[in-house]
Amino acid sequence: MKTIITLLFFPLAVLAQTDALGPNDLRDRAFRMAKATVEFLATDAKTYGYLDKTTCPDCVSYPRLKAFIVEQKITKADELVNETERWVSAPATAAKVPATALAELRTHLMNRVTAGSERQHRRSLPSFSTYESQMNQLAGGVAPESIAMNTTQQTDAPDATADLADAQADTAYREGETVVPLSAAQSSDSSWLSKSGLALILSLLSLGLVGWLIATRNKGGNGGKKALDAETDGVIAKLSDDVFRLKGERNTAQDASVKLQSRVAQLENQVAVLQKAVGVASAVLTSAITPGPATPENMPNKDGQPISNPASVQRQQVQPSLPVAPNPTPAPENRPRSTNSDSIQKAGPLPILTPTNAALSAPKTLYARTVDLGDGFSADSLTETTTERPMVYQIQVMAPGQATFRVADDPYAQRLALSDPYSYLNDACEYISQPTPNSRIRTVKPGKLVLQGNKWAIIEKAQISFT
Repeated sequence: MKTIITLLFFPLAVLAQTDALGPNDLRDRAFRMAKATVEFLATDAKTYGYLDKTTCPDCVSYPRLKAFIVEQKITKADELVNETERWVSAPATAAKVPATALAELRTHLMNRVTAGSERQHRRSLPSFSTYESQMNQLAGGVAPESIAMNTTQQTDAPDATADLADAQADTAYREGETVVPLSAAQSSDSSWLSKSGLALILSLLSLGLVGWLIATRNKGGNGGKKALDAETDGVIAKLSDDVFRLKGERNTAQDASVKLQSRVAQLENQVAVLQKAVGVASAVLTSAITPGPATPENMPNKDGQPISNPASVQRQQVQPSLPVAPNPTPAPENRPRSTNSDSIQKAGPLPILTPTNAALSAPKTLYARTVDLGDGFSADSLTETTTERPMVYQIQVMAPGQATFRVADDPYAQRLALSDPYSYLNDACEYISQPTPNSRIRTVKPGKLVLQGNKWAIIEKAQISFT
């Protein structure tokens, strides 16, 4: 395929590049035309005499060419050079096809130095044929027949006025003068049907055809790749679904972990409360086992065994939770020992401590971390100190079975409550304002509690605000 494309479009590419001249080529050939014209004028001995030099090998720029003109005293030739230099830089010249513009410059320069009665003798100089060949070659090889020469035959006695006009046309300088074609043959070179235009069109068509062939080839050779892309897309879609599912499971696991941590914290609080309750029960049991003052019930009999009074035992079983007033009888060491059953029956039973009595004998100020029963605080969850962990609620026992509570002023406790207001505050508090992060909790009105068995029940919520 590459060989076919090369054989098909190589001649067109060569044809397109044959007459393709760039801006740099235009400037170089224009300078060489001006130099050839100056060297041709240097051979006109009739006008300038026999000069020392008729060529300038060192003239590679306009300044050096102008210096050669001054050295050889070739009058008016510097105006041709300046005119050529301005013509190259003119926007109108840049807008033309380079070959057409060079043909116009060639015609203009040759007419300026050979047209007219005062200059037509230069066409018979031996150097004219060489000069003409150079100009045609620099112009792109256009046939010399396209040069329109204003060489009309003059009479044997030309009019002096016409000679003067020709001389003025040769040397006059008009600022901003634009070189125009001098023949109809030159105008035809700039049309789209010229050789350069046709080559450009063919090149564009060739590029379009090559692009179409490449696109068609790529389209026909991607059959297997499309199937592979579809399979790859399926694998990618499946992997995306797996990633999405795993992210969901991860989020669910994280939520479960947070809930589990909260539950563990609550259990830890309950364990701490139970440990304290066990300690209190142990102390009560120890005090109950420790022998007290001698009474008829615990006094030993003659055999060394304590006297057992069925009536007193029955009273203890019937009324286990009622406190008994202290016995006003004298101490055992001050009264005689007696085994009279009547005196034993008159003695009251021993006081028995129950959880209710323990709650009534609790300190006046207690602390709770959370509302563990939803509508109140369990008596076992209350603690007397806050040294182990922050306690959110401060409970003040006002009377047996009655207490008030408020949110503690401890910054750590308030920070804990604000971390999860729903868990720590909602069950026991009414909001006067909405909670905000890093705010301060102020108890506007304390809540009220009533002891119901082993629970301090909330009968009135505390009113709090956030500042």
